Amino acid sequence: MSEEKFDVEGFEKLKAAFDEYEAEQKERFKNFSVGLLKSSKVPQEANVPGAGWVKFVLLTHNELSDLAKFYKDDQREFELQALLKMMKPCYPDLTEKDLRDAPWDLVRALEKALLNEGFLPRQVRRSMTGSLGAAKPSGSQPSSISTTTP
Repeated sequence: MSEEKFDVEGFEKLKAAFDEYEAEQKERFKNFSVGLLKSSKVPQEANVPGAGWVKFVLLTHNELSDLAKFYKDDQREFELQALLKMMKPCYPDLTEKDLRDAPWDLVRALEKALLNEGFLPRQVRRSMTGSLGAAKPSGSQPSSISTTTP
């Protein structure tokens, strides 16, 4: 009878793939935490291409609704005002004129990172970890709000 050799390298690759899949599933299906609802004014950070790490606070449903009602006919103005409202608590000297006078591509990058990707805290970070910022969630992305996972 011939002895079969155990493929250690193949096993390690398979185990790593499984661990990555399991981490993605835990992130995807983690338990809801009421703390997520209560943390809108806790400063967050997102890595914005061309600007670096930018601090901001999340807007509440009421704040967004009020902005949407007031600027219902002007999407660009809505986005600019939302961006200002998110950044102003972290940068008290920031003015509306500063945003209006900034290069268009920088303002668009800020809007993309903070408005489009920054609403859920798990997509941004609070501490310098070397991660690449407001990325799509993955198993290796740090969570800014700790929750219990199954």
